[in-house]
Amino acid sequence: MDFATSRIADGKVRVAMNKGKQVAPYILIDAIGYPTTDPNLIFNAPTCALMPFGDHKGSELPFSAALTGGDTIPGTTEKNVIINALLTIIFDPKKIW
Repeated sequence: MDFATSRIADGKVRVAMNKGKQVAPYILIDAIGYPTTDPNLIFNAPTCALMPFGDHKGSELPFSAALTGGDTIPGTTEKNVIINALLTIIFDPKKIW
């Protein structure tokens, strides 16, 4: 499941930045609201923003970091790291029904 509430997850932007690649058009907007494909802008001042969800994805709220105590982008000072808190809940259908 992809719970990002943006067109792509922030981690995918970080991967593009680490590889020295651009992101697809209309994924990011710069600090004054113009479209950009430069992933470096999201991690350096003045920062840009991810466009809101769309395309094939729905929308969910990302609770993994909150429920697991995982790190978040604003909570880290490290650069070039992937931050991905994971929460898995497994249900046994035999015990539910």
